[in-house]
Amino acid sequence: MNATLSAIVAEPQRDDRGGVSDALRSAIERTFAATADSAAETREKAVELLDDAARRGQEARDEVSRRSQEARDEVARRSQEARQGVARRGQEAKDAPRAILDRLGAALRLGGGEESSLRAENRELRRRVEELESELSSRLKPKG
Repeated sequence: MNATLSAIVAEPQRDDRGGVSDALRSAIERTFAATADSAAETREKAVELLDDAARRGQEARDEVSRRSQEARDEVARRSQEARQGVARRGQEAKDAPRAILDRLGAALRLGGGEESSLRAENRELRRRVEELESELSSRLKPKG
């Protein structure tokens, strides 16, 4: 119906049989008929806006999920690298005293004078091994 609101309101009201209630019913029906098109447009616009909001929400959720996975992957990679580095340094520290003792033994057999410097180096390496083991132990403890 393409009738204007002023034309609908201006129509004479029939008061033959139903009286006021029929006139009121007729006025309400004309009002609904006059606003039906704009209500449908409003409903369509509301549906479009809701669909757009839902789509954007889904895109945001997907982006957050993707970034979270990337962060988890990066943390896992760095954690693995740290474990490997600590293990490597621990092995190096474990092997170092043996090398010093081998050098010390060779120096003693040769009668060289580097015995005291080798002993000092040995003490320093033992201290470093204890330090690395302590660091490793503290990293492996659950944080709470």
